[in-house]
Amino acid sequence: MIPQVHPELYSYRYCQFLWFQRSAKPDVIGFSCYIWNIELVLQIAETIKIDNSNISIILGGPEVSFESLQTMENYPFIDYIIRGEGELPL
Repeated sequence: MIPQVHPELYSYRYCQFLWFQRSAKPDVIGFSCYIWNIELVLQIAETIKIDNSNISIILGGPEVSFESLQTMENYPFIDYIIRGEGELPL
């Protein structure tokens, strides 16, 4: 399956994003994590995982790259963390 990217989601609000993921039923959702959005990303990711445990949650970005093991231990709803540049691993 060819992955679908939805750049319009960058401007979505929390509720709009949750509605989108419920209607689109993706297999994987990825987040870019920065110091200014990490708390919201974790809230959304946990809500998504509670709503559908089959969705794989991937985090990347500078806020999770250096403490990836600790982040995954602290937040068990995170399935994968991509350290460093994410274009090649994906």
